[in-house]
Amino acid sequence: MAHAWADLNQQPAYGVPSVNGKAPLYASATITIGDDGAVEGVSGAPGITAAKDSGAAGTYDITFPPCKGVRIFPALYSPALTVDAVVITDLDAEAGEATIVTVALTEDEGDYAREAVNPAADDAVLLLFDVEQ
Repeated sequence: MAHAWADLNQQPAYGVPSVNGKAPLYASATITIGDDGAVEGVSGAPGITAAKDSGAAGTYDITFPPCKGVRIFPALYSPALTVDAVVITDLDAEAGEATIVTVALTEDEGDYAREAVNPAADDAVLLLFDVEQ
């Protein structure tokens, strides 16, 4: 069930009003990872979901309540250091959809590159949403 962003923050959001004169809303979600990079659970603000893209390593489809504008700040918790970064590769605020990818630094005969990698069980991705209503 889709929620409005106003449902996500029942207390007033404090901060400088945005260009449309409204104070921003803040919401967060924590995505916990299970075996083989599967989504074990999503906690935090209602209306935010995550699903593993079965066709691509380390790729997750995120849904959230549609809005005019949103900034998403991703953070990563990986005690096993399986992955070392999470990036947003696609974002459509009006559709309420985003794609994130977890990556790790790899080495091949002296050449270093970042590659999409599934996080380990017990890793977590934190998403902080800064929403303009």
